[in-house]
Amino acid sequence: MKKYEWAVVLGMLLIGIGLLVINFIGFVVPLRKVEVAERVITKEKFYEAITWNGEPINEYTIKVNDAIKKGVFQYRDDKEKARYFMRVPVEENYVLYLMYPDRYEFFDYKRAVERGVGLCSQQSIILAGIMYEHGIESRVVVMERHVVVTVQVDKLSNEWWICDPSYGVVVRENINDVARQPELIKKYYLEKGFRNDVVDNLVSIYRQDEHKLVDVGWLKYIDGLFYVAKWIIPLVLIGLPSFILYKKARNV
Repeated sequence: MKKYEWAVVLGMLLIGIGLLVINFIGFVVPLRKVEVAERVITKEKFYEAITWNGEPINEYTIKVNDAIKKGVFQYRDDKEKARYFMRVPVEENYVLYLMYPDRYEFFDYKRAVERGVGLCSQQSIILAGIMYEHGIESRVVVMERHVVVTVQVDKLSNEWWICDPSYGVVVRENINDVARQPELIKKYYLEKGFRNDVVDNLVSIYRQDEHKLVDVGWLKYIDGLFYVAKWIIPLVLIGLPSFILYKKARNV
C-alpha cells in the first residue's frame, strides 16, 4: 500500500474508534442536567403520573397534560440552549450534534422526558407521543407564536379538546371553534390563575384563520434512525479498513 493509502486506512480506524469511545461515554453522562432535575419532578414520578389506569380518555388527557407541566421545564432564554442541552451533546449523539447546531427537539417523547426541558413545541410533542403510544388520536397544533395539542377525547361523539402543557391548561373546546372564536379559551386560562394580559395575548395567538395540524406520533422513528446511525458509522469506519488490511495481509 502507498503512504497516502495507509494514512487513509489509519485515519478511518482512528476516527471510528474515537466515535465508539464517544458513544460509550454517552452511557455514563446523563442527558438531564442537574439544574433541570431541580426544577421538575423525577422521571420515576413522571412515568407514574402518566400511567393509564383505565380511566376515560378525557380524564387521562388532563392527567398527562398536568404531568408534562410538572415534568418538563420550559426555558425562556435562548442563551440557555447550550446550558440545558437543547443542542444534543456530542456524547449523546454526535450525528444530531453536527446536524443541528442550534437545538434539536426529540420526536421520541421518552428522550425528551429524559432531557426534561424544552419549548412549548417539545412539550406538545411529548403529549402527542404519549397519546400515540396508547392509540389515542391527537395532532400538534402549530401557531405563529405557540404550539399546543388537540386530542380526541371521545371517539363516538368525535369530541376534541385542546391541551396546552406549557401552561398546564386543558381547553375543553374544538380547535376549529377556537380559531373562529378565540375568546372561548379565556375562562380556562383564567381558572388556572393567569393574568388578564397573559390571557389576552394567548387569545391573539389563537386568533388565526387556519391552524397547522401535524401528526407527530410516528416521527419518533426518525430519532431512532439517528441513534442507529451513530453506531453504524464507526463500525463501518473500523470494519472497512480492517477488511482491507486483512486482505493485504493475505496477499503478502
